[in-house]
Amino acid sequence: TTWLAAKTGAAIVPIGIAGTDQAMPQGAKFPARTKVSVVVADPLDRPEGRVPRSRLAAMTTELHKRLQAANDQAHDDVANRAS
Repeated sequence: TTWLAAKTGAAIVPIGIAGTDQAMPQGAKFPARTKVSVVVADPLDRPEGRVPRSRLAAMTTELHKRLQAANDQAHDDVANRAS
């Protein structure tokens, strides 16, 4: 993902989504009405020019952290609405 973003100049926006497992449980034929949370985090800085592998590796690590944080926040939001 980071390599492709570096090549194209595209932004990477981490997004966390939670609650979809209740909306469409395994084996269900139709989705159920339920609360779903979508968390859109700040985009990663776009690299400019030629990007060394070490920078791509650092970007990938940062992306993983931000994706996890967005996903955790989305799950917390769903859990807080349920209580």
